Amino acid sequence: KTPPRVMEELIGNTFTASDKEYFSGRNKLKFISMDNKAGVKEIRYSVNGGEFKVYEKPFSLSQSGNLSIQTLAIDRVNNKKQTRKLTNRTNVSYVDLAGPQLSHRFKGPAFPYRNTFFISNRTRIILEGEDSESGFKKIDYKKQKQTEYTTYTNPFSLEEEGAHIIQYTGYDNLDNSSSEKIECIVDNKGPSIHHRFSMPSRGTNNMEGNQVPVLPAHAMLFLSATDTLVGLEQMSYAVNGGHQQSYQGAIKGFEPGTSYQIHVTATDKLGNTREQVIRFYVEK
Repeated sequence: KTPPRVMEELIGNTFTASDKEYFSGRNKLKFISMDNKAGVKEIRYSVNGGEFKVYEKPFSLSQSGNLSIQTLAIDRVNNKKQTRKLTNRTNVSYVDLAGPQLSHRFKGPAFPYRNTFFISNRTRIILEGEDSESGFKKIDYKKQKQTEYTTYTNPFSLEEEGAHIIQYTGYDNLDNSSSEKIECIVDNKGPSIHHRFSMPSRGTNNMEGNQVPVLPAHAMLFLSATDTLVGLEQMSYAVNGGHQQSYQGAIKGFEPGTSYQIHVTATDKLGNTREQVIRFYVEK
């Protein structure tokens, strides 16, 4: 008259935190039933209140969330049976099937355009992950041209100019994983600077060992700059070592008989800069 006893065995690694036991879809649940007299005919089981199924072999759980298992063991004597809830796996066990949520962000120069992020070698790339179930464990990442993954510990940067793809994979404490990638373009060059005068030169003059154009006092100097990737942010200039000022339009009002050095600085939207010095002489 003694009903069969049912014991469960969890195959695979688990993780326990805050008195809750977590296991993944790679774990398998195994039932063992013992009846010392008549022997066990079959075991049936129900997961989270679902339909009873005949147990045949260890199985994986495909539904995430809190776990409740109910078993039904039948012996060979008059089909006696016993129903028993496995209370040690009810409301304290949790099936975690998903990897962590991953994200990334840029610290420093970053400029989004359409579906691409432009960054520079001064930009730090930060990888982040969180897992509200078994908990976040780590992130491994691989830069373009690398063959092996590196475990992420600190923000990193990219030196080489051009397009890059960074692949990264995050793991929770059950080694469930999820993967993401970063596509970006590294731009370390400042804008190209161009200039032209409002009229042609009247010849050349020696200035510190260099031949420079000679212009009349009423000539005007026009500046422009182009940046093929992220565009121009600002341009400024200084006249003969004076203070730097924003370029707003034609530079004019030159003194006759004076040598000029115009120091031009152009900056793109990532903070990359380029400088150029324009030398000329204004005739008397």
